[in-house]
Amino acid sequence: ILYKHGPYSFDLSNELEAMQADYLLDDELQPYPYGPKLLPGKGSQQIKEKFPKTLDKYSKQIEFIADKFGDKKVSELERLATALYVTLNPEEDSEDRAERVHQLKPHIEIDDANAAVREVDNIIKEADKFKS
Repeated sequence: ILYKHGPYSFDLSNELEAMQADYLLDDELQPYPYGPKLLPGKGSQQIKEKFPKTLDKYSKQIEFIADKFGDKKVSELERLATALYVTLNPEEDSEDRAERVHQLKPHIEIDDANAAVREVDNIIKEADKFKS
């Protein structure tokens, strides 16, 4: 569902809540107007110890995502998430997708929407190296 700051997944929200209930994730409050920061919980170390092969198998993908998105501000994440949201309709070219981002989020200037669509396309191309 498209929300104020981009797509929102109730399924992901439920999974994150379950991980918090299992002490795999913890949250740290941030100053207003920011929401909480997610951190590894007390139980996360047990997962790391129990599944080292799985962690090793996906470590490059995890690092890739962390490198691409870890230092982004909320406004950047909103643009990229919305660009990805419209990119899931591959029949549209990049200009049409940028226009759609701008239509959905009028406060995102068309130049910024174009840049976000290009960045999402580049990230998707780079991520193809992880396909097996």
